[in-house]
Amino acid sequence: MASIIDEIIKMLKNGELLEVSIAARQLQRSVRTIYDWLDTGKIQEIRIGKRRYVVKKSLENFLKQNIEG
Repeated sequence: MASIIDEIIKMLKNGELLEVSIAARQLQRSVRTIYDWLDTGKIQEIRIGKRRYVVKKSLENFLKQNIEG
C-alpha cells in the first residue's frame, strides 16, 4: 500500500501539482490571485511543509466552470 507521501511524490512527478508561481505564469495572473483562489477554496491545494501546491485538475475545473459561465 502506497503512503500519502508516495502519492504526493507521484502527483508532483506526473505534473498533477503545480507550484503557485508556475500556475500564475501559465495563466498570466498574479501570484496573489492564485493565493486568493486557494484561500477562498476556489481551487484545491496540497501543502507540503510551508509550500502550497495547486491541484492541477481542480484548477482546470475552476477555469472550465468560469469560462463556460
